[in-house]
Amino acid sequence: MAFCSLLCCGMTSNRREHRKKSSTTWRVFSLKELHSATNSFNYDNKLGEGGFGSVYWGQLWDGSQIAVKRLRVWSNKAETEFAVEVEILGRVRHKNLLTLRGYCAEGQERLIVYEYMPNLSLLSHLHGRHLAECVLDWGRRMSIAIGSAEGIAYLHHHATPHIIHRDIKASNVLLDSDFQARVADFGFAKLIPDGASHVTTKVKGTLGYLAPEYAMLGKASESCDVYSFGILLLELGSGKKPIEMRSPAVKQAITDWALPLARERRFGAIADPRLNGNYEEAELKRVVLVALICAQSKPEKRPTMLEVVDLLKGESKEKLSNLENDEMFRPEPTMSCQGVSGPDDNSDCITEETDSRVDVKQGTYSLPEAAAHIS
Repeated sequence: MAFCSLLCCGMTSNRREHRKKSSTTWRVFSLKELHSATNSFNYDNKLGEGGFGSVYWGQLWDGSQIAVKRLRVWSNKAETEFAVEVEILGRVRHKNLLTLRGYCAEGQERLIVYEYMPNLSLLSHLHGRHLAECVLDWGRRMSIAIGSAEGIAYLHHHATPHIIHRDIKASNVLLDSDFQARVADFGFAKLIPDGASHVTTKVKGTLGYLAPEYAMLGKASESCDVYSFGILLLELGSGKKPIEMRSPAVKQAITDWALPLARERRFGAIADPRLNGNYEEAELKRVVLVALICAQSKPEKRPTMLEVVDLLKGESKEKLSNLENDEMFRPEPTMSCQGVSGPDDNSDCITEETDSRVDVKQGTYSLPEAAAHIS
């Protein structure tokens, strides 16, 4: 309780500041209020379940809809992730970040209350329960790409102090009623002190999205989020998972598959077949090139998220031309082996296909997609 008390005190000034900027701000909910809103956390209200616990749909007395993340078991680790997420979400306000409605910390109950996202997660539309509906036309995909990029750019360049998300992936991009992107789940986020280029930390994240330098050395920086976003962009444009099985014994990273096609300028072969060719060729090419330049293994060569936003919007023809002529997209005369390991052909940190959240050093897993609405 002491930790949460410090959290409450530390966020008071943030709440005052945000009240000046927005009419919607977070507040402390009572456990009784959330019991009433969710019909006592009734099974019929459950939106999903993950390693942290469950997510429930609820409705407050004023008719507004909410999503409530309820930790299954209290522990020091769960308490820390709970406090980090509330602290981060209490600091930020951006149209492409999930809005914190409030939290509850009574006894050993830890609950986070969010704005309800009726179209669930990007993952649910690309690979999950909404796959067959195929409602993500090209216009919506471009909007999601740009919107999520703008949300991450805000964290990196405009939040004070700057914030590294550390778990950018399709299940953490939620979609509102208009299919606008909201980046979510800040339980792994890190604040970056002024002047620091990175922080060294225990490796957490999701296989297939982890930057090589982070997976191997624990060096977390804004550039790690850029790498993860590159994988997300390829996933969004192609409909493929970050890692797919080529045979029972061989797994292929999405960059291994896309890079040779990009070098051959076969961008149409990368497009999600469910689009049936209904996409803007110039925009598809931008998405693929930006994705691959983000997901290269050398962090110093990756763009910033501000540059990513500009490139995706296509506002500078010169920058786009420079990107297309980058050496990584030059056709190679020969290929010595199949399945390169990424844009720089030297990254083999991806070892297993899974949609699971992973603590790489400890090898522990949980399943966030069951709770894709929030986690």
